[in-house]
Amino acid sequence: YGTARCDQEAGEPALVLDSGGRVERLAVPTPAQILDRLWRAECDQQQLESAFTIEWGQSWTQIPATDGGAARLRGELRLTATGNTRIVVTDVRGSVLFDLDTAPAGKRPITELASGSRTVPVEIGVRLCFKHGLIEAKKNFDFSLYARLGDADQAYRTITPPKPVQQRALALLATCPKDE
Repeated sequence: YGTARCDQEAGEPALVLDSGGRVERLAVPTPAQILDRLWRAECDQQQLESAFTIEWGQSWTQIPATDGGAARLRGELRLTATGNTRIVVTDVRGSVLFDLDTAPAGKRPITELASGSRTVPVEIGVRLCFKHGLIEAKKNFDFSLYARLGDADQAYRTITPPKPVQQRALALLATCPKDE
């Protein structure tokens, strides 16, 4: 249990029992190689996290609603490469309660970099304005950023806005249309 050890192959899942100096290793059967897939996904996330840093911008502006929905927050993400690997950011996604998208919306791929930094304009909006959604929402600020490193398959990493951005986003809930 714990963080995947990505410096070695996943190997066969096993339960290791140590009883008074006697160590036994029991194979753990898993359907459809689920543990191997989980290990690969976590190692892909670790690679993304080490390939570039993400900073949430300092300035966030509330944009009035134009579609009868809630207002949105416009700001930016600053991505900085930590090495020389080509990084293609393919998507950003919000949570159950909040949207996260590029500004203007839908730009794909979002950006590419191999060194230096790029600034990506983004918007945060309210996805669920009805009371039941607000009450039941969990992990409101676990957003996702999807990217490819070099020629590898797309992977994602969790990105969480800092507390001041979270507070500004929560304030958007007050702009939701009133229930009829």
